[in-house]
Amino acid sequence: MAWTTPPTYVAGAILTAAQMNAVSGDLAYLYTPPMVRVARTTGQSITSSTWTTIIGYAENYDTDGMWTSANEYLEIQTAGVYGIAYGAAFASAATGDRTANVSLNDATPGNTIIHQTTTKPSGVGVTGISGYFVQSFAVADKLRQMVFQNQGSAVTYGTTGMFAYLSAVWIGKTTA
Repeated sequence: MAWTTPPTYVAGAILTAAQMNAVSGDLAYLYTPPMVRVARTTGQSITSSTWTTIIGYAENYDTDGMWTSANEYLEIQTAGVYGIAYGAAFASAATGDRTANVSLNDATPGNTIIHQTTTKPSGVGVTGISGYFVQSFAVADKLRQMVFQNQGSAVTYGTTGMFAYLSAVWIGKTTA
């Protein structure tokens, strides 16, 4: 499904089926815009002081073919402005920092960070962090989530509700 610029109508015009179908298709597109959400389904050990690409996502939904299990990134299929949300959940620990980021078009993951969030663990329960940002993307841009922790030993990044996810929702075109 894609957006089709609707024709201009004049008073008294009788619309053809093709014209009505174009409008119907555009409404359907706005009703279900390009969007994707993937989430962790198993735990992953995160080595101390090493940026780690999150792997093993399971697709929750994908209306535009942005995710395949062979990839560990989202690939933009429709250019435009997107709202990007991500979250990380680390097992309970009392020391070090916890960081999650989203990088763009990395040949070496983590080199082109476009958004990052850091927190200190409380030592009680899971440490969850999340981020949200709005940015314009081109077709074939790739978004990858990475995490970092530096407590001195490995920490498990796991499946704690809504905290272990990466999502993108198309908001609109970048031009009028």
